[in-house]
Amino acid sequence: MGYETLSSIEDAEQREQVHKQITSNGKLPPNRLETLSLAFLFAFILFDVLYTRCWIRDLSLVWQPDWVNACIGWVHNNLTLPPINENRKLFNLYFSGNSADTKLKEYFGDEWAFLASPFGDAAMLYHFIRVVMFIPILAALSIVLWKPLRWLGMQQIDPRNIHSVMSFLRSCAWSLIFAFFMAIGTWGFLTNANWFTLGLIDQEAWFENLYINGLYLFIVFGIRFFYGWFVFWKNNFLKFLAMFRNKYRTQI
Repeated sequence: MGYETLSSIEDAEQREQVHKQITSNGKLPPNRLETLSLAFLFAFILFDVLYTRCWIRDLSLVWQPDWVNACIGWVHNNLTLPPINENRKLFNLYFSGNSADTKLKEYFGDEWAFLASPFGDAAMLYHFIRVVMFIPILAALSIVLWKPLRWLGMQQIDPRNIHSVMSFLRSCAWSLIFAFFMAIGTWGFLTNANWFTLGLIDQEAWFENLYINGLYLFIVFGIRFFYGWFVFWKNNFLKFLAMFRNKYRTQI
């Protein structure tokens, strides 16, 4: 049964019940918004591959017009370089002790040499694109995964389904977990200017960096979870208002 069949049901209540039933069974086809979101995600993945394999050659940009230089310059102007505890800005460029940053040190020596190299421009442009596309990617993933998350067990921990003190406490505990991963993911995607840099050099590292993109999923899980809290408190607030109004009318 698809959207055309649903629209043929005249009774609104019956149509809603049928919609919920086939949605819970995973039989409802994607709507237009979900299809557009899937197309957007596919286009971004395709762009990512083309950027790393075509736009960058010999560790430098093959095409660098004025608008690209303006984007790179904006990142430079908002970049924090070692020592990182001085002149704190939006983005960080810091080679830590992990294996990826060790390889970058082998290539460039230090952060300043990296930034001054032609490849530094390519990496900063890539970070700029990642920052600009952060919200659209999250929005598209949230639209695509909103219904599947329900089938993956989100219903069991969804604050909208709180029915006891224990379920309330359990949801509070999950809130801390989701808030942690949302904070780590958002901080990394938006501020760490060299998080994906090695993948621009090494194709094998590009595939290894896919696990970092998994943080998008944790953020989407968190968005859906905290939306459940919003619905929970909204419903309780409306119940309180209804109870207050009934009590006020009774007194009158």
